[in-house]
Amino acid sequence: MANCELTKSEKEIMNIIWDAQSPLMIQEILDEVKKRYDKEWRPQTLSSFLRSLVGKGLLDYHRKNMFSFYWSCMSRKEYASCMQKQLLEEWFGGSRKEFLSEFVKACNVSKEIMEEVIGEME
Repeated sequence: MANCELTKSEKEIMNIIWDAQSPLMIQEILDEVKKRYDKEWRPQTLSSFLRSLVGKGLLDYHRKNMFSFYWSCMSRKEYASCMQKQLLEEWFGGSRKEFLSEFVKACNVSKEIMEEVIGEME
């Protein structure tokens, strides 16, 4: 299982990669980081983040000639699921009832929405 704990910068990189239609090279990611987040990273800085994301199991890459191409090993939905599972275990000791109760309260989920979701699950 991947390590889903990401820094803000790692999340920004993942959003760029998730939005891409094909594997990206470092320069393409740098250009998109500048465009979306108005950050100017050096290639070495981005390479450090990418190595970390590969190590966490969220990215993979292929080296061809002088270029490395990066792609996601997990979809946004899979990442969200991973985060939810970590939250459930770390903050609620695995108690699904407590987790759901707090989620419903914090997000002001109406009874109608809960009934709709339960209906979809049946």
